[in-house]
Amino acid sequence: MTSYSKYVSEIIQFADETLNDLSENKNPKNLYSPINYIFSKKGKQIRPVLTLLSNFMFGGNMNDLKEVIKSIEELHNFTLIHDDVMDNAQLRRGIPTINTKWSKNQAILSGDVLLIRSYKQLLKSNVINKHIINQFTDTAIQICEGQQLDLDFQFKLTIKMDDYLNMIELKTGALIKFCLLVPCTILNISNKDVKIMEQVGSSLGQLFQIQDDYLDLYGKELAVGKKIGGDILEKKKTFLYVSALNKANVVMKNKLKAVYNSDNSMKLDEVISLYDDLNIKKHVESTINNLHQNILNLLSTIKFQEKKEKYFIEFLNSILKRKH
Repeated sequence: MTSYSKYVSEIIQFADETLNDLSENKNPKNLYSPINYIFSKKGKQIRPVLTLLSNFMFGGNMNDLKEVIKSIEELHNFTLIHDDVMDNAQLRRGIPTINTKWSKNQAILSGDVLLIRSYKQLLKSNVINKHIINQFTDTAIQICEGQQLDLDFQFKLTIKMDDYLNMIELKTGALIKFCLLVPCTILNISNKDVKIMEQVGSSLGQLFQIQDDYLDLYGKELAVGKKIGGDILEKKKTFLYVSALNKANVVMKNKLKAVYNSDNSMKLDEVISLYDDLNIKKHVESTINNLHQNILNLLSTIKFQEKKEKYFIEFLNSILKRKH
């Protein structure tokens, strides 16, 4: 278990306590039970914590963001529930997905309610304005755009790296950027610092998604909470796959495309062998480290009071060590 400093521990505890009341004892049970189920198995709550850390770095009050972080967590879980439906995923956080335990229809409806509730939570806040609501709406749309691109890529043999990075900028980076920027909007932070934090959000979104791609294959199933190699079996075009295409010669490239995009359920070992030949594991680890360093460099250009960025960096470093 990760040990945090006093300030980071307090922020994580605040997020945990604030998000405790997202469950609702309401009817119809088949609509709300899946929502309560997904919140009973808490996720990493990375996005609410990042929001609070950004707020802390710029001198904001945590209590002002209670409803905001609830809305962020609800929006995030809406995307996860619907992703599981589209991917026909069996596990999430080590437990059966809603579409497995109940049905696809109930998963879709429960996800819809979470999306609507995320707006309801946001509108309860005393610190939000029209600009923040527009930012939140744009973020939700971008996540859906990114998810559609991800689905489209499953039917393509070749994906350009720029197209992949654009997809994860939308699917993953959009919400990360919102988390970091909403405190900046509330606290009227300078445009210069806002632009830097936007770049931090983009790099952090890339880091998260590339790390997820990495852990899907090189993580441990028990820690990841889902089947290892699921992306390969689902023909999802990950950073590993796109990088392998870029590094491979013509013969290996054609072999990888043929094997990866086949319906052979036994293809996992063959893809891993091709990745090993291309040293993909080390390449991905190096990319993650480079993104991490870029985030540190960006943060160093902002003059935070009392060097508060060190607490953000502390949490970031813990994320780099995650196994799921």
